[in-house]
Amino acid sequence: MNSKLLIFSLVLLILTACSSNHLIGKWKLDNIDIEKAIADFPENQKDNMRMMLKTSLNNMKNKFFIEFNDNGKYSIEAADENGVLQKKSGTWELSSDKKKLKTVTEGKEETVEVVEITANKLTLNMSSPSQSSFEMSFVPR
Repeated sequence: MNSKLLIFSLVLLILTACSSNHLIGKWKLDNIDIEKAIADFPENQKDNMRMMLKTSLNNMKNKFFIEFNDNGKYSIEAADENGVLQKKSGTWELSSDKKKLKTVTEGKEETVEVVEITANKLTLNMSSPSQSSFEMSFVPR
């Protein structure tokens, strides 16, 4: 009986490690689901918001990176409005069901929904009480 429990535990550990390993590495921003981001805006503002977000996305695509390390630490590099690269770091933790990603940066905790995580794509659903939820997709750098 104990050997079955040990084997089961090892299988769970291996599966967990494999899923988390997809997250480890450096990712670059690939896409933001603009339609989801503007869903709660009034109809007469959606076209302007869509254009602004498309411009922002194009400016951010090669200037927004996130790196997850296997020691539970992560860093974000993103260009500010002046094009100057800013870097922040903190800790990360993936929930046991792989559906929530918790980060702590400069004492601020944030949890986002993991929509997809594979070796080639990371999609996170970002949301806050003050704005619509939207998805950000990343590809390996």
